[in-house]
Amino acid sequence: MPYFLLSKHWRRSFSGANKFFNSLAGKCFFIFLIICIFLLSGTLLATFVLEMVPGDALWWSWSHLIDPGFISEDQHPIKRRVLGSVFAVLGLAVIAGAVLSLVEEIARRSLKSVLSGRLPKNLSGHTIIFGVGGRLGSFCEYLLKINETKGEADLLLVVPLASDMSAIQNQCGPNVFATVGRMQDEGDRSKLCMKRARRLILLKEDTSDAGTMLALLNELIVDKAFLGFSGKNAPPPIDVYLEVESGSQASVMRHIINSMNIGKKNIRVHIINSTESSARLALREHPLDCKPTAADADARVTLIIDGWNGFAQALFFQALRVAYYPSRPTRIVVVDEAIPYVKNLIQQASPALLKNTDPYLQEMLEISFIESSQQLVNLDFNNNGCVTIAVCGSDNDQVIARTIAYQQQPLPGLHQVYIETPDNSGYRKTLEYLSTPGIELILVGSKSETFELAEWLDAPAKLLHLRYLEQRESRGERLESVSGGYVSKSDYDWDNLDEVRHDWNRASADHVEIKIRALADFYGLPREFRRSASGKLMMSEELSKNVMGMIDHVARTPHEFRDDVELLARIEHDRWSGERFAEGWAFGVAKDEKAKLSPYLVDYRELSEEIKRYDREAVVEVLQHFIAEGC
Repeated sequence: MPYFLLSKHWRRSFSGANKFFNSLAGKCFFIFLIICIFLLSGTLLATFVLEMVPGDALWWSWSHLIDPGFISEDQHPIKRRVLGSVFAVLGLAVIAGAVLSLVEEIARRSLKSVLSGRLPKNLSGHTIIFGVGGRLGSFCEYLLKINETKGEADLLLVVPLASDMSAIQNQCGPNVFATVGRMQDEGDRSKLCMKRARRLILLKEDTSDAGTMLALLNELIVDKAFLGFSGKNAPPPIDVYLEVESGSQASVMRHIINSMNIGKKNIRVHIINSTESSARLALREHPLDCKPTAADADARVTLIIDGWNGFAQALFFQALRVAYYPSRPTRIVVVDEAIPYVKNLIQQASPALLKNTDPYLQEMLEISFIESSQQLVNLDFNNNGCVTIAVCGSDNDQVIARTIAYQQQPLPGLHQVYIETPDNSGYRKTLEYLSTPGIELILVGSKSETFELAEWLDAPAKLLHLRYLEQRESRGERLESVSGGYVSKSDYDWDNLDEVRHDWNRASADHVEIKIRALADFYGLPREFRRSASGKLMMSEELSKNVMGMIDHVARTPHEFRDDVELLARIEHDRWSGERFAEGWAFGVAKDEKAKLSPYLVDYRELSEEIKRYDREAVVEVLQHFIAEGC
């Protein structure tokens, strides 16, 4: 019967038997089975041919099998001696061959273990990275810094080919474990001590598409090593990070993962859109409002994007989500030779953005396109502004050449330049030779750092969404649909929320530091706050005193106006509106999610007092939560 016609039960049985006999234990069992068969054959031969009693027959079979030298001392009749000699020689040949095969297998496995990297058997709380190429080494270098800062456990790198081992070991040094393996192989998963690991990171080079990653994830779900843990001795869930390259890919993966019922397993899944996360990381670590800006147009914040690619597009849309400050409007300038092509890409992602003539949008955001950096002189820049240039492109040499050109003829108000360079670029180690007084050069586009951002950012984003759902519940607005689920897509819990709304909550969390900088400028205080190694937000004593004073005032007298609260509420409303405009929403008298219409896409001054009060309370609650929780 053909294999594919067998039932699933029999196919699994055959597959399990094949795995067992290919293992070392299986080969030992096979040798034992051969010895038993020869003993039985010899016993039957001696019983029926040599007419011996069963006890003597068994001893005759055993002695000839293990002691061929006994043949020379055999004084029995010729028939018995000939049969004994033949049996002894055959037994010696078969058993010796089996033993040699076993020795060869042990030697082969030992050599493979040496070549693929030896691993300790007591690994626990470690991070496992599956990948290939230079980026794996970059991830390793970054994670080693995190481990050193946070005191975390071991780092384990897994490569699919033995030929990659030496390069990885040379790049990462002796502080990491490296091995050759494939996640699809159950034996490889076992030796990695995956059930005791803290993180598993799947880099996209090791997988061809989202479907392959999902198949690998499914291998984990059905693996018994990850099931059945309960009680106080259960290990914490393993965090699995899946790297993708686009928002659409992330949405597809999230939809399928939700159907896998992963919540009941010992796994937490994080989807990392590495390109978008790199852009988000750049704006978080090196904000566009890098100097105090007054609340007037002369001091406005400007982002110039020179060169268009995937990272540039991600940076453009991330700026649309969060780049809103006391100064208005925020200005984004795109420099590229193929402007029609760029506009077409933007229009595909956000059909209404470039066509929108809404006066409120024009007041808070200015977008312009030019074909050459030489045309920048035609735009009005002044030293009161805060200008950032992002030089993007796949040709590293061209990117550095354009950066040098901006250094030689700096624009008024230029304070920092983003330089897109991949993780394994040599320019990352020679940046100091390009330094210019007054202009900070910043390498961006690293994807090895993005996983920690996802780990940090989702925690406050989940809490913000939970607060939103509680408010919707209290007002009776979270309505269930007759067909199941909820009427509004925003009313689903975090795990069932789509990626667009995930990003809405992440953007709100992203904007907290912008608000704190705005408050420091408003109070006339230095921007003395930072994040600790654990991610906790830490402010100077004076700034913290002012912020907590504002929070206490709002709690005691919620109906009294304060200029600092109004400032935060206004820029939060601008942020919320800019995010919606970027996704194709427009003003409408009544809210319509399908048509993407909202009555709240108006200037803050035109909002009803009820909505203004909601914005004030929301922004103060978020600040209070971030300070209290140390997010």
